[in-house]
Amino acid sequence: MEIEIVNEETPEGNFVIEVYNKVSEKWSYIITEFSFSVAVSVAINLHIGTDNKVRVLSRRNNNQIMFES
Repeated sequence: MEIEIVNEETPEGNFVIEVYNKVSEKWSYIITEFSFSVAVSVAINLHIGTDNKVRVLSRRNNNQIMFES
């Protein structure tokens, strides 16, 4: 079984979810979502599961941070 990791930002969706990589000290793209509530739910679960900082950016508002944990 082969696993393919896609780590490229897609033009679809309004809210970008990123996680902070403690080793490289950079924000890494995770996924883009259409719904803000789904994006925040995914971000919260990522934060709980990995204990890393996460944030949700709005594409409609010039990548303004809408949520950070």
